[in-house]
Amino acid sequence: MVRVVNRWRDMAADVALGAVSLVSMMTSGSGAAGGLMYQVHECSESEQSQEINTWDDLDEDEGRGELIRPESLTVTTIKEATSVDEGIVQIGAVRVMQPTIVEPEGLAPESGISRKRSTIAQEVKRKKSAIEVVKKSCTLRCGHCNEAIEMFDEETISLCLIALETFLHREPSMAAPILFKILYTVTRLIDTPMYPWHSTDMFVPANSRSVAKQMLRVSLHHLSTSAICLQLFDTKIPRPDAFWSVIALSLADFPELSPVYFIQILLEDLEESWPGSVRLIMKNLAYYVVEVSTDVYSIPWQNLVGHLETFFKRYHTAISADNATLPTRAEIENVIVVMSHVLKVQAFASKCPVGLVEAFAKWLSESLHGAEVSLESLLGVCTSCNRALIRERDKQCVTRAVVTELMQAIKFKAKLHEANYVTIANMVLQDAGEDIEVPLLDDQFNTAASEAIRPFLFEVLDFIADLHVIAKLKKETNSDALGGDLKVKLAEAIAVEMSRSNARDCRTVIRFIPWLMSPPSVTQAAPGAFADSVTNVRVLSWLLLGALHANHSCLPVPIECSQHMADYIHFVLAGFADQSKVREGIKGGLQWNSKICH
Repeated sequence: MVRVVNRWRDMAADVALGAVSLVSMMTSGSGAAGGLMYQVHECSESEQSQEINTWDDLDEDEGRGELIRPESLTVTTIKEATSVDEGIVQIGAVRVMQPTIVEPEGLAPESGISRKRSTIAQEVKRKKSAIEVVKKSCTLRCGHCNEAIEMFDEETISLCLIALETFLHREPSMAAPILFKILYTVTRLIDTPMYPWHSTDMFVPANSRSVAKQMLRVSLHHLSTSAICLQLFDTKIPRPDAFWSVIALSLADFPELSPVYFIQILLEDLEESWPGSVRLIMKNLAYYVVEVSTDVYSIPWQNLVGHLETFFKRYHTAISADNATLPTRAEIENVIVVMSHVLKVQAFASKCPVGLVEAFAKWLSESLHGAEVSLESLLGVCTSCNRALIRERDKQCVTRAVVTELMQAIKFKAKLHEANYVTIANMVLQDAGEDIEVPLLDDQFNTAASEAIRPFLFEVLDFIADLHVIAKLKKETNSDALGGDLKVKLAEAIAVEMSRSNARDCRTVIRFIPWLMSPPSVTQAAPGAFADSVTNVRVLSWLLLGALHANHSCLPVPIECSQHMADYIHFVLAGFADQSKVREGIKGGLQWNSKICH
């Protein structure tokens, strides 16, 4: 086969077609010779056989090629039986006595000999037919899908791999239709251990696994200028985790095409030709990038930063355009996996990729509008950014972008996905040390979200004080519970922030709710004082409700200010009869007064 491929250009057209068929046989396993896919057999649910024949279901004249043979059963070839004497059948060197039918004396003395010979001939013929069927059916098959399984020695597999690599090198255009099948079969061969040392890092020279790795290196390096990276990442791959793990393993000790440079080639191909959708590309990239080490390849990682920044800027422009399709949840999760892994690179400790983080933060802010993001993913990427960068302002870049997007949403300047309102609020509470209802596998997160929301606490107080925000959120999101849940969580965040001060004075009250220190007088009430008092009582009720949800002792309003709260309650109750025309104010005042008293 190697000689045939090496003399490819001197062949006639019909011979060339035959060589292509031979290469296809080596990969797909069609024909009598079998192929590499038999060596690394993998069951497919779609190809599972629905009917399994047994020995009793087959007649003598049928070929028994569909029989199921357990893998643990060793089958030896049985030679054809030859008749030696009457009543004796010889199979190879073994002489077997066959039973004969003996007619009783006196019943048919004249025809007994002829009947005996006829019976022996039929027995010999039947044994010959059975042996032929056994010879045809002695094929090792998968007990799940009934596909034939072949096992080859190391030399045969290595020669097949060399022939395939030569074919890809000499005629890449003719190999293009079956290129992915070839690469996928070779990765399965590497991923399927034949010997115990294959599952370890031990290097055994001149074995088929090393030849397969070398074939992948040489083939990918040879086709790297032909957009092979973009084609591979934009292909739906069965078992992508195993496939990309083998690709990263094969390129790990190949300086000409390192695993990080492989990603750079992909980004360069995307800069030249931006596809209509990068959903599948990001899925495969997420599987691949986690297999690449972050402790080595310092120079390639630094060179990759600029290409990643350009990619996220282009990505943000694509999803921000009019009538553009926003990323799905799976796409956002895959991008977060890629970015979280990139921020763990040790080489960024001295040179911070601030431009990359800012470009990613803009893309993430825009993506929060269209799809749900899991809390653990947000915590992971914000923690990675907080640990990777050096300056304090840069550490909170991603966290600040996410919190700012929530603030824009509660002021109704932007619209988030319904689930992202509570998710971002949970992120703030988790950083403040509060318990949340979402279970987390890891609690070693440091997002600094509680610090990022501090400049917006007065906007949060205005959101809590507004009586109509629940109805507005219900109209935008079609959710009855979202407005109340969001108010409680934001009120808990403010209550925790107000109770951080250990001093027993009213400085936090003067800072956040200064009106509490000057309650209105019942006898000298200014115009509109009753409506303002109802609003202030509503804010106090939400703060106390948020404090009740805290997992530790939380007292946003000191005991010294309790007299001022009582004055507000007394003023609202006293003005109940005088403000009979303001129905909404009366109802709200009584409701929030009762909550404070409880």
